[in-house]
Amino acid sequence: MHIILVRNALFSFFILLSGFSFSQKNKIDSLLGRLRTLTEDSFRVDDLNDLGRALAFSNPDSSITLSNQALELSKNLKWKKGMANSYGNLGVYNGIKGNYPQSLDCFLKSLRLVQDGISLDDRKKTASMLGNVGNVYWNQGEFNKALDYFEKALKLDSELKNRAGVAKHLGNIGMVYADLNNYEKALDYYFNYLKMAEELESPEFQSIAFVNIGSAYADLGNYQKALDYFLKSLKISEENGDLSKMATLFGNIGSLYTEQKEFKKAFDFLYKGLIISDSMQALKLVEGRYEELSRLYERSNIPLPDSIGGKLLNTEQMRLRSLYYYKKYISLRDTLFSEENNKQLVRKEMNFEFEKKEAAAKTEQLKNEEVAKAENRKQKIIIISVAGCLLLVIGFAGFIFRALRITRKQKILIEHQKQLVDEKQKEILDSIYYASRIQRALITSEKYITRNLTRLMK
Repeated sequence: MHIILVRNALFSFFILLSGFSFSQKNKIDSLLGRLRTLTEDSFRVDDLNDLGRALAFSNPDSSITLSNQALELSKNLKWKKGMANSYGNLGVYNGIKGNYPQSLDCFLKSLRLVQDGISLDDRKKTASMLGNVGNVYWNQGEFNKALDYFEKALKLDSELKNRAGVAKHLGNIGMVYADLNNYEKALDYYFNYLKMAEELESPEFQSIAFVNIGSAYADLGNYQKALDYFLKSLKISEENGDLSKMATLFGNIGSLYTEQKEFKKAFDFLYKGLIISDSMQALKLVEGRYEELSRLYERSNIPLPDSIGGKLLNTEQMRLRSLYYYKKYISLRDTLFSEENNKQLVRKEMNFEFEKKEAAAKTEQLKNEEVAKAENRKQKIIIISVAGCLLLVIGFAGFIFRALRITRKQKILIEHQKQLVDEKQKEILDSIYYASRIQRALITSEKYITRNLTRLMK
């Protein structure tokens, strides 16, 4: 039995993609026109990322080129938000191409840039990137790591009351448990996902929940319950014109009817699924329909037509019809296998080149770090030497200044003392002079005495 689950959007952009339409084409034209005139600023980063998102599913290689340009410009601008957005988008585009190591590397770089942020926007982006990292691990079959990241994302979005994020993480955790064959636990998460989808009034989420609940019941062997949920999902998909999901559901329902031996109903659903899958060129789905139709013609115990409304075939014709579809199935399977091998080879080559570039980048980084360390050591030695010289100069200047101060003080003291001596000397001389005058005034001169004695002797 060929039952296909329907997953949530494989990766989350920071800004959700809208479906490609005529308005989307106008948006691409508008962005291209603006990019011709915008300068190297944050607006250009946003437009480069917007254009990359618009081209993601039609031309992921161009999206990678655009986001790399946005990343380099963000680095030049030292704009953390632009870098985080660009890394996140590069993770998505590489994931779409199946380049999971590169995708994981980009998501982790984006996560490191936003996880320490405290704003609501940063925390929402952190939850988104945790979910994206989980998706990469899921695609690589590392289910325990995927669970770890999905649960972290679920916890954070629950704290943020981001119900759409919570719903997606619940669905993803359920699918991991389904891959681990723990269908009962998967159903617990699917029903919680369905409850959130109903609260959000999101037909798309409800449709996904119905498909995955039906798939779990089919794996548990409860085909009637599985059919009930598949038919609920098909109703929503037909109302929304979702051809991809309709093709999947027609195949799932047809496979279940084959198991229940309702061969006419099985044919109607499988053939409708083949027509839609072929019109979409969804070769993997076409392969599944070929296989199921081959099994149906082989197992049916009633005549079946060769097409809807066609003539009924007899037993031999049905055997040949079974062989016809089986050959087409084998041929397409081998073609897809060969293409997948080529893709795997390209991926391995790309991974090898990526790892080589990473190793070279790390070597260059280590070399740059060693050069930077040596330069830092040199700078420190220069700084210490200059500081030492400055200290010596300052010390010597201080010594000279102190000596000059002492000399100046001594000079002032000597001058003061000299002044005192001069004053004392002047005072002494003045005293002597004064005493001399007094003495001259009091003592009769020799000439006066002689003159008077001569006069008396006459």
